Amino acid sequence: GAQVIVFTTGLGAPHGFPFIPVIKITGNPNTYKQLLDHLDVFVELADKAGSGIAQTGESLYKEILAVASGKQTKAEVINYGNFPNIFTIGPTL
Repeated sequence: GAQVIVFTTGLGAPHGFPFIPVIKITGNPNTYKQLLDHLDVFVELADKAGSGIAQTGESLYKEILAVASGKQTKAEVINYGNFPNIFTIGPTL
């Protein structure tokens, strides 16, 4: 099986995760402009009445399938990851 993390961000958290691909999405146009090279998907809904939701959902679904099938996320492409210390005992900062 394939595992993918879909992470939503409003202000930006551009790093990835070393074991699982992280698809980063935002609906904040300013964040997307500032972190264009780090964010994978910009979800812009056309209006509050729901126009555009189906198209946005479909494009996000296609991106998830592509990444689960081997496409690299932007964090993977630029090798920007944060390696977790999973063997730490006690609190960490």
